[in-house]
Amino acid sequence: MRCAATAFFSDMGKIVKQALKGTVYLLGSGQSRLNPIHGSDLARVCLDAVDSSDTEISAGGPDIYSYEEAAKLAFKIVGKKPKIKKIPALPFVVLLKLMRPFLSRRRFTLIQFLLSAFTKDSVVPKHGSYTLEKFFREKAGQGQ
Repeated sequence: MRCAATAFFSDMGKIVKQALKGTVYLLGSGQSRLNPIHGSDLARVCLDAVDSSDTEISAGGPDIYSYEEAAKLAFKIVGKKPKIKKIPALPFVVLLKLMRPFLSRRRFTLIQFLLSAFTKDSVVPKHGSYTLEKFFREKAGQGQ
């Protein structure tokens, strides 16, 4: 059995770090949606599924955000005016295609995955109770 998550809170923590510095950089339009999950919530999903006949379980967190909404949430929590810079994805897509002959299959697949993660929706069934807002507050040093 395999448990799969759309994104982890730990990955989203980079948004808070950028907000603290004053600018959040997003690849693409920022409108792609996802529901990241905390590692402990995913662990619970996997443990609960041990006796399941399912071969794969997709699990996301309780809240759905676009990358831009997550960035605005981070700015709200750190008390700064949102400054979001969107980097067009198309040049990266073209560059990746040009570089394909020079990249290992593994590296090409990883970069392709990252581009896809930032530019396509990735919403899966909601699980857990740990919210992204609570995680962002903890990363910003605000506790609850």
